[in-house]
Amino acid sequence: MSLSVKFMRPLNFKGQLTLVFGAAVLLLVCLGAFSYRRIVQEDADQDWVEHTHLVLEGLDAVQLDVTTQRTGEHGYGAGETHLRDDLAKVRLLTSDNPKQQRAMDQIEAIIAGTTTNQKHTMQGSTPRNPMVGDASVGDTSDGIDTLLQGMRQEEQGLLAHRLESARIGSRRMKALLGVGGALAIVLLFVAGVVVESEMRKRSRTEAELRTAEERYHRLFDSNPIPAWVYDLQSLAILDINAEAIAQYGYSREEFLELKITQIRPPEDISAVLESTMKAPDARQSSGPWRHIKKSGEIIDVEIKSYPLVFGDKQARLVAALDITKRNRAQEELRKSEERFRLLVSNVKDYAILMLDPDGHVASWNDGAERIKGYKAAEIVGQHFSRFYLEEDLRGGKPAWELDVATREGRFEDEGWRVRKDGSRFWANVVITALRDEAGQLRGFGKVTRDITERKRAEEELRLRNAQLDAANKELETFSYSVSHDLRAPLRSIDGFSQALLEDCADKLDVGEKSNLDRIRAAARRMGLLIDDLLNLARVARSEMRRERVDISDLARVVVADLKKTQPERRVEFRIEGGMEATGDPQLLRLVYENLIGNAWKFTSKREFAQVEIGRSHENGTRAYFVRDNGAGFDQAYAGKLFGAFQRLHGMTEFPGTGVGLATVQRIIHRHGGKIWAEGAVDQGASFYFTL
Repeated sequence: MSLSVKFMRPLNFKGQLTLVFGAAVLLLVCLGAFSYRRIVQEDADQDWVEHTHLVLEGLDAVQLDVTTQRTGEHGYGAGETHLRDDLAKVRLLTSDNPKQQRAMDQIEAIIAGTTTNQKHTMQGSTPRNPMVGDASVGDTSDGIDTLLQGMRQEEQGLLAHRLESARIGSRRMKALLGVGGALAIVLLFVAGVVVESEMRKRSRTEAELRTAEERYHRLFDSNPIPAWVYDLQSLAILDINAEAIAQYGYSREEFLELKITQIRPPEDISAVLESTMKAPDARQSSGPWRHIKKSGEIIDVEIKSYPLVFGDKQARLVAALDITKRNRAQEELRKSEERFRLLVSNVKDYAILMLDPDGHVASWNDGAERIKGYKAAEIVGQHFSRFYLEEDLRGGKPAWELDVATREGRFEDEGWRVRKDGSRFWANVVITALRDEAGQLRGFGKVTRDITERKRAEEELRLRNAQLDAANKELETFSYSVSHDLRAPLRSIDGFSQALLEDCADKLDVGEKSNLDRIRAAARRMGLLIDDLLNLARVARSEMRRERVDISDLARVVVADLKKTQPERRVEFRIEGGMEATGDPQLLRLVYENLIGNAWKFTSKREFAQVEIGRSHENGTRAYFVRDNGAGFDQAYAGKLFGAFQRLHGMTEFPGTGVGLATVQRIIHRHGGKIWAEGAVDQGASFYFTL
């Protein structure tokens, strides 16, 4: 079958030219052979024509001899001799013709009988030839004439036939020569067409080859992968592209003086030589290999090589892909995966396991064994649904969780799960869908954490919150009672004391009036204390509203309000501009009202008071401060400043209830910050807070 296919393939130029010229030569040889044969045949035909003429001439000579003898012009002896000689010539000439030979036998018999009778007649004896009998000489001559005439007609017929055959052969020869010559000319023309077509094809091929070579050089030089061509025999580098020059650091001239073994480490050369000797006659991929740059740096590469003829040399084209970074990344990934595996296997507080796409357990860590109670050999290959309650299984919860993770990429849930011993635990479960680069689902990662204790703590916290809400409601009721029920007696005490002073002023001495004034002052102080306690309770219960607050503007408003209360005082306020913070505007105003109010109060005995409001950085955190040059305090007692009803100065020295700083601290704590104070007696105080 393969042989038939081979012979059915189109002939190449050499085969076509050989076929056409071979056919033409064969045709010319055949024409020559046929022409030679025809010439030989014509010579033979000519010989036969001449032979026929000789026979006719011999017959004419016999006829003449018979006529002469009949008329008696020659003597007996002479006439008979001529006749026998002529008959012998005719017999010899017609020896190839049986018919003519039989006629000759008859003629010779008649002549022989006639001659014998004549001899007997002249001798006076009886004739011996019974066939002749008494026939006259005239009858005998007529018989010979008839036989000669028949022989002459036979020869004339043969002559006509031979002449016709010669004419037909000549016509055929001419036709064959014409057709053969024309066919030879056609074959030669076809050969010329084939030669010209091949020349045009070769011209196109050469042009295409030049174009391909130019394209090859452009592609070769612009290839972003280092590439070179080397001689298979000498291993010398024959050509190099620009990317190889750029990456390896050698100049083009330096590269063309190297062999491929010279860019390999010495210990790799034997393997390189072996690989080169076994290189196939087709594309080959191999590696990784190590190459040396001019700088001495060793890189990892993958090789793709292709056989080609470069000039007149058997060579290979090599493309070298630098995979050093990829190998390093893979090594780092391997180490990272190993670290991750070790980390996962040693995690005790989390059950970390892998599931296949159908939900069967594929891996199991120590944390999973501790939390769920199964050893790896007991659970790997089992479906993860065995960790769920019976009611969850009936509801199809495991399959639903995998479906959600598949669609959304992640599923998280909290609920009851079952250990190997049948006990329950409250679990936080996260299931993550794992896909390959093509997006194909490869399985799931499942992390389970036992949060039973946290669940119990949350329940306890919920109960305590409920209790706290009840206590807050009771406190709110108490505050309402304080604000109404306690204020009424205070108003009575203050009112009746004032009435007593007004009605009995002339009856009371100085001491008694002083006592009544002290009673009224105590009632007013008790009212202020009630207001401060209500503010403190309100700060603890109020809902916070966070937004961006302009601290600088807020401080300016508080300072303006203070100046209106005592416009005669000389206090210098320095407020830093551009201060902003995020918090509850009302609560932050209350902070600055207390802090700036304290600075205003404790600088009241300074002839020239100074208050600075700004911000600073304390231990990398932005802090806000209010600083004054007032009475200050002993730093040893700084911890008591923010307790309710804690005072470092007497009422007679500086008025107040001792609740303001406790309120400020509670507000700062609700903002997630802290507050502290720095000061010295008679050297002022600084209050700092963060948010």
